[in-house]
Amino acid sequence: MRALLPVMVASLLAEPALAQARSASFPVQNVAVRSIPRTMLHQGRPVAAKRWTDRLGENTLILTQTGKLRGRSCPPGQDPCSDAEVYAYHYVRRGAQVSLLWRTADFERGCEFDLYAGFIPESIAVTDLDADGVAESSFMYLLACRSDVSPATLKLIMHEGAQKYAARGSSRPRGAGFGGEVRLDEAFVHAPRTFGEFVRAQWSRFRGRDTFQQF
Repeated sequence: MRALLPVMVASLLAEPALAQARSASFPVQNVAVRSIPRTMLHQGRPVAAKRWTDRLGENTLILTQTGKLRGRSCPPGQDPCSDAEVYAYHYVRRGAQVSLLWRTADFERGCEFDLYAGFIPESIAVTDLDADGVAESSFMYLLACRSDVSPATLKLIMHEGAQKYAARGSSRPRGAGFGGEVRLDEAFVHAPRTFGEFVRAQWSRFRGRDTFQQF
């Protein structure tokens, strides 16, 4: 596991700077989940899909959730437990050829309480923060197994091409008075400064999204 670089949430982008970062994004189309090509294989139920064109070709990002699954490994004597999983896929089309650029997966396992593993659709972003003609795609998701108002695990995943960047921390439930911290992984040390700035701004904007219902 990569070492994590602590980052203070306090150093956030101002809202005008965030808007400027978004204005550098590629034109992005929403893809109806029913029209995702069969050649773009995926697990789980699609909940969002985006398409854009950059120097790599025509790109399609697919986000899927499984909802509640029967637990794979409940401890002996434990009440019935459940799992839930999230997946993301990035396909690239060049001419007639379609290839998988990357796939990522995460999960919550062995939960007896309120279970959730799902995306924050509004957090999906396609940008070109370093203006190199290759888009960065990013999204956030929550993982939770809880019976109170404690924070959920919150993660942000960004890719530029096949290069992955990740930020990990927690949500900040309304009324909890704690949570919301974030740590950026070591890959950001070698990334353009604008990447970290954008991620911290996204975290500040969405860390309070903590209300959810598992399908």
